[in-house]
Amino acid sequence: MVIAAKMLEELGYEILSTRGTFQVLTDQGVQRIKITSMNPSEEGNIIEYMLKKEVAMLINTTRRRKRAVGTRHIRRLVLAYNLPYFTTSEAAVQFTKSLHQLRSLKNLSYQPLPFL
Repeated sequence: MVIAAKMLEELGYEILSTRGTFQVLTDQGVQRIKITSMNPSEEGNIIEYMLKKEVAMLINTTRRRKRAVGTRHIRRLVLAYNLPYFTTSEAAVQFTKSLHQLRSLKNLSYQPLPFL
């Protein structure tokens, strides 16, 4: 998670995180970070940011037994807003590496795969 957060910060993104993740990331030097909540009843929760279209992607790696709030509502909103959603740190890191690579390309061209 720390690797992805540092790369996103380098790309100019601000990171929203829960309190526990905030502590881990700030301890590792991530600075462009703000605390939010997964709980829809708390003010300043992630849903408010999603509804204002201020979320570009969502990384939610909390294990079920540690989760205080169910995330079904978050997953539904992610689908509705067509946002990238990751449930493992490894997937988030790979996606962030791709963003980093794309940012460094001057002219991006591609050849679509043939339809079979």
